[in-house]
Amino acid sequence: MVITSTLAADAARLAAEVPDPELPHVTLGDLGVIRDVVEHGDRVEVVVTPTYTACPATEMICGQLVETLAERHITAEVTLTLSPPWSTDRLTDRGRERLRQ
Repeated sequence: MVITSTLAADAARLAAEVPDPELPHVTLGDLGVIRDVVEHGDRVEVVVTPTYTACPATEMICGQLVETLAERHITAEVTLTLSPPWSTDRLTDRGRERLRQ
């Protein structure tokens, strides 16, 4: 992920701290599901890869991201991408530790 603006960087930081709805002790950043945050004028696009294709929490994740960013006056849309697919290689060290706990 390459962030090139302050708006996108702020949005990426906030998005990464959103808790996973199924595992609230782990964040979306810990899981590595946030692929990219791209600025489009005065809004951002958050690109997300769910942990698996039929993840039942995908809608909740998208809603939480939009809501969290809106609370900070950032207009966001969430785009899902399945390619390349998510893998455990995307977990952060902190995420691995939190999952172990």
